[in-house]
Amino acid sequence: MDEKKIPMENEAPVEQVEDENQEPLEMETADEDILTPDQMKKRKKKIAKRIVIVCIAIVALYGLFTWLVPQTCFEQEMPPIPVDQNICLYEPDWDVHDITIDPEYAELDHRVHFYDADSGATYSLEEEDLPTASAELRFFYEYFQSLIWGDEERYADCFSEDYEGTYEIPEEFTPQMIYDIHIEPYFSETAGEDTYKVFYKIAKNNGTFRDDIGEIGGVDVGCDLLIVLSTEGNRYVIEKMTRFTRH
Repeated sequence: MDEKKIPMENEAPVEQVEDENQEPLEMETADEDILTPDQMKKRKKKIAKRIVIVCIAIVALYGLFTWLVPQTCFEQEMPPIPVDQNICLYEPDWDVHDITIDPEYAELDHRVHFYDADSGATYSLEEEDLPTASAELRFFYEYFQSLIWGDEERYADCFSEDYEGTYEIPEEFTPQMIYDIHIEPYFSETAGEDTYKVFYKIAKNNGTFRDDIGEIGGVDVGCDLLIVLSTEGNRYVIEKMTRFTRH
């Protein structure tokens, strides 16, 4: 009778003999996807460079947009008005230096009226109101005072060194009887933040400052100005200006 051999607890297991013709199993590895520290640094540099390029492009596009916005507003929305041949202009008197003593002009309203879009109220600005007025209103007050007194240098100082617009700065003019002054913020899809619509009339206009407005049929006719302000140092100046909508 054949005896069955019972394996002992401490008996070593039988080793399996490998087949010489059997191909060794290949273990799948992800070595190709693992980056070395140098490769990681290079990749981070590339990503950082792309971010910088994108940021520069955004800044450049924003700068181009802010430059084109006023250009579009001025060149397309608000073309300069033509000169009306029916305007009646007075003969200039270069010897007059103080028009405030003229009785007819004294009866006219030469205060600066500012419309506040937030409150819907209109404020009237006079010299005694300047200490509490905003910087923009103080600028416009100075602007119109330079015209009323015929001060060419003071007037030219109201403009930016980079001023551009459809309106040329006159080299000389007589004191101007400016009145009926109205200013309000101008809002549109193409206008910048510091854009204002300014309206005024000139009594007894002699054309030394402006020859596109004056008396038509015995009635003074003014027109709206579109003015864009900017800052130079701690003061406001006119960056762009054009004329439109005579009425």
